[in-house]
Formats: sequence, structure tokens, C-alpha cells
Amino acid sequence: MNIILLNPAMEFAVNRRDRLITPTTKYNIERYGVLMIEKFLIVGCGGFFGAISRYALSGLVHRWFDGRFPYGTILVNIIGSFLLGFLMYLVQTKAALGPGPRLFLTIGLLGAFTTYSTFAYESYELLLGQRYTAAAVNILMHLIIGIGAVWGAIIFAKTFIK
Repeated sequence: MNIILLNPAMEFAVNRRDRLITPTTKYNIERYGVLMIEKFLIVGCGGFFGAISRYALSGLVHRWFDGRFPYGTILVNIIGSFLLGFLMYLVQTKAALGPGPRLFLTIGLLGAFTTYSTFAYESYELLLGQRYTAAAVNILMHLIIGIGAVWGAIIFAKTFIK
């Protein structure tokens, strides 16, 4: 049996006789409690439900309003920020979630529902740690670079895609 290192976080054992590739437990289970491949599946499943939830909720809100202002996006960002703050509080103070449910809910579900929740939580942590300059830079970089990336992408698309 040979070991193939595809990624520093994931090892696979190749059984040449049966031509099978299976994840090894040596590197991952003892260290993290959950196999890396299981982590990918957990995050992916959460992401599936988060993306569908965002699409459904923002579309529903868009139909309720005139569509000239992104109320749906604001709503999912606010909900996602609230839920991430709530879950992280439970994790930090009550150790309420194990690694699997935490990956599913925070990175998978809320990560796909909105990445703004992570941005809001990280900004909150900087402010809580009295790192006001870092918080301001974080907020301004997200806004300026985010809007600049959209603008740059539109200019790029208009220039090169005809």
C-alpha cells in the first residue's frame, strides 16, 4: 500500500491490488476528530442549503419590493450576521456545537447564505478587542475593494466580452 499526499491536510492510501483510493485516518482523525473528506462533505451540504436559502429568501423579498434597492441582500446579510453571532457566542461560551455541526452551520450554511456574516463578525471581534484602526481598515477595505472589484469586473467584461 502506498500513501499519496494530495494535500497536506488529506492523505489517501492506494491499494494497488484492489485499485481503491481511500482516505487514511492516521493524519486526520487523531488530530481533528473528523476526517478531512467528511469535513468537505459537511461544509458542502451546509453550503447547498445556505445557497438555496439565500436564493429563495432574497428572491421572495425582491418580489415584495420594487427591486431598485437590494432589500433581499440586506435581509440575508443581517440574518446571517445575527445567526453567526448567535452561534459563535454559543460555541465560545457554552461549547454548544461539536466540530461537525459547527462546520455545517457556520462555514457551510451561513457561508453560502452570506459571506457578509463573517465580515460582520470579524469586524465585531476587532472592535471588541479595541482594535479600532484595524476594524476601520477591515470595513473600508471590504467596501472599497468589493465595490472596486465589481466595477473592475464590469469594465473588464465590457472590454473583452462582446
